Amino acid sequence: MRIGFIDAGQHSTEDSRIIDTSQHQPSIAMWDARYACEDFVYGTEPNEFLREMAGRLPAGGQVLSLAEGAGRNGGWLARQGFRGTGMDASFVGVEKARLLAAAARVHLETVHIDPA
Repeated sequence: MRIGFIDAGQHSTEDSRIIDTSQHQPSIAMWDARYACEDFVYGTEPNEFLREMAGRLPAGGQVLSLAEGAGRNGGWLARQGFRGTGMDASFVGVEKARLLAAAARVHLETVHIDPA
């Protein structure tokens, strides 16, 4: 898996660190298919653990949501006033996360992790 860090709309993987997780990676096609349905498979509210732990984060701070999927956790954090980035290997999930954030009128930086 190649992870490229993206600054505010730039799409460059230069100076990225290479992390090989191919041995442990579920099928990206499986996740794309899961997120392709009209509904939000895991809903639009954050998981309970995040909701319980959010109070420990500095108000208005920067957050990184890994395996963001369709945006429920990163979007919720943005609605709480955090500045965040959501990363996922599913292109469909990342696009859905962008739509969810836009519908809530919040900003969530999204990054598609190229598994190649």
